[in-house]
Amino acid sequence: MGMISYNGLKRFTITEYGHEVPNFKSWQDYLDFQSKLKERELNKQKFDFQISRFQAKSKYLPYILSLLSLIVAVLAYIKSLDRQDSTQSMPDSTERTKDSISISTPTRTTDSTHISKTPVDSLKKD
Repeated sequence: MGMISYNGLKRFTITEYGHEVPNFKSWQDYLDFQSKLKERELNKQKFDFQISRFQAKSKYLPYILSLLSLIVAVLAYIKSLDRQDSTQSMPDSTERTKDSISISTPTRTTDSTHISKTPVDSLKKD
């Protein structure tokens, strides 16, 4: 794996390996980069192995989680139906509440400029 290959008849060509090295500041930088790449590849293989081992041990875990989420969704739907039934069976109480609110709310006699809409007797001259 050299940077230059000899093709015979005094012909030398730069290999792919030789084209990569000039992209770095020095030969040592290139070697450091290559060692980091190899280390990353080994770590990736190690993690892939661990993930595969976990998936093999827990192959039913996705099914269990999806079943649990389905149960929770059904229970939430049933609970929402119960709430709707309870609110529909008590329309009289909501009407009473609306009536009591409208009775307790005073009517306004001023507009946005805070001037009374009722005529003031003191302004009238006899």
